[in-house]
Amino acid sequence: MARFQIAQLRLINRLNLLDWFQPKTFQMALVLLSYFIIFQCLLLHVPSYDCFLCNPRDKYALLQFKNSFLVNSSLYFLPCSSHSTKMESWNNMTDCCGWDGVICDSRSGHVIDLSLFCSDLRGEILGSNSSIFKLRDLQQLSLSNIDFSGSSIHSAIGDLVNLNQLSLSHCGISGDIPSTISHLSKLVYLHIDSDSRMRLDPYTWNNLIHNATDLREIFLFGVNMSSGEEISLPLLSNLSSSLVSLHLLDAQIQGKWPTDILRLPNLQEIDLSSNENLRGELPNSNWTTSLRFLYLSGTAFSGNIPDSIAHLTFLNKLDLSGCNFYGFLPPSLFNLTQLSVLDFSDNKLVGPIPTQITKLSKLLYLYLPGNMLNGLIPRWCYSLSSLLLLDLSRNQLTGSIGEFSTNSLQYLLLSDNKLQGSFPNSIFQLQNLTYLSLSSTYLSGIVDFHQFSNVRALVYLDLSHNSWLSLNFEDDFDCILPNLQYLFLSSSNLSSFPNFLAPYLQVLDISRNELSGDISSALCNINTLCNQLGSQQLDWTYPKMLGNI
Repeated sequence: MARFQIAQLRLINRLNLLDWFQPKTFQMALVLLSYFIIFQCLLLHVPSYDCFLCNPRDKYALLQFKNSFLVNSSLYFLPCSSHSTKMESWNNMTDCCGWDGVICDSRSGHVIDLSLFCSDLRGEILGSNSSIFKLRDLQQLSLSNIDFSGSSIHSAIGDLVNLNQLSLSHCGISGDIPSTISHLSKLVYLHIDSDSRMRLDPYTWNNLIHNATDLREIFLFGVNMSSGEEISLPLLSNLSSSLVSLHLLDAQIQGKWPTDILRLPNLQEIDLSSNENLRGELPNSNWTTSLRFLYLSGTAFSGNIPDSIAHLTFLNKLDLSGCNFYGFLPPSLFNLTQLSVLDFSDNKLVGPIPTQITKLSKLLYLYLPGNMLNGLIPRWCYSLSSLLLLDLSRNQLTGSIGEFSTNSLQYLLLSDNKLQGSFPNSIFQLQNLTYLSLSSTYLSGIVDFHQFSNVRALVYLDLSHNSWLSLNFEDDFDCILPNLQYLFLSSSNLSSFPNFLAPYLQVLDISRNELSGDISSALCNINTLCNQLGSQQLDWTYPKMLGNI
């Protein structure tokens, strides 16, 4: 500060105030004043200079915060690949407005944004003694992916009345969300992801939705919203002009979901997954046409899938898996041009899969397993050039498997159906295929196993329980499966040990066959399978559970 004061005095002494209204003197004053302002701005970028921009009280609060917690670089939370060391730049000799993770108001110098995402802190970050609560001008606070050590949020969070963004995900917070959070009436973005099952009582929820009428995005993951009384879900209608994203995953919400919420005009994302006691139905009309993502998996939603769902022309991802929907698949659903993910797994859907499909040019993932669908597999399933995953398993589909004319497929699951006919040769041309499950069907004929060596990306292969299908391993051609890790050939009419080379094989199931003869030397070199095979027990399953693939 002393430098600025001396410079200002020198400037004033050079100017005779009585001559200010003389044209030449006035012009000179403007020039000198301009130089002085430029000089000040340059000094702001000198890191070792403690300039006047940062509010002293806010700076003291941040330094106090830094010195209050342990560094915990040994642990990190996803999605952090490593922890950052943002607070290394925090010291008393520099301007806090230039510190990593800190943004100040350009006029007042008050801290308005504090982002410590993935910082290596550990302790009661928002406990009763946290100096963060002294930053009364704070507008955005992000403390995601740091270690709160199971501590709770103190009621002083309600003193940060200027907050419009609050992000507290993957922090290890526990306890109750304080009722004072409802004082944050300017909130626009709220994200709390609880690994320790935080609790949000209906009183606090109701007051928050009533007060924070500008909320655009609500993300509450793993927050326990159940108690003796149901939360007031219809209050969300108060946010009809602002709400864009609503995510209430695994929140133990009970009762019936109000259909009108699906009609809010600006709503683009809804995720209510893993609320098993949440009931509801899809509206028959007047959907919000702006909806892009709808996730209801693992809820008790039920009823028919209405034709009106075709009005959601912007819909990109639709996940209704693990619900109680029944009836037919509406053909209009498959004309949604923006759809990339469609998941109706494990419902009670019946009837055929619609055949006249022409507009699914962006569909990547189609999940329809665990229903009672019947009839033939439609031709478009074999030719859709965008499709990466096709799962029609555990249905009652009949007829033969057609020939694939697209090479995009990476996952193909058709097991547990009533499919008949020969094994489609086009499968051996699917160069990107990594996962193939055709178990428990009525396929017949002979399959030369060495042809699978053409599918070099294959990681998982299940042909078990196909009693009419014969696998031929008796070929001089060397069968090399360079990426295969899981192979299931149980109940596959094998009479001799399979002969192939798979250097990364982890799981092999050849149980319930009539094996005889010598064990392949190649199998003895695979991981630890030789000890199991060497026991001469011809009905066995390699005892290792499959993980997530």
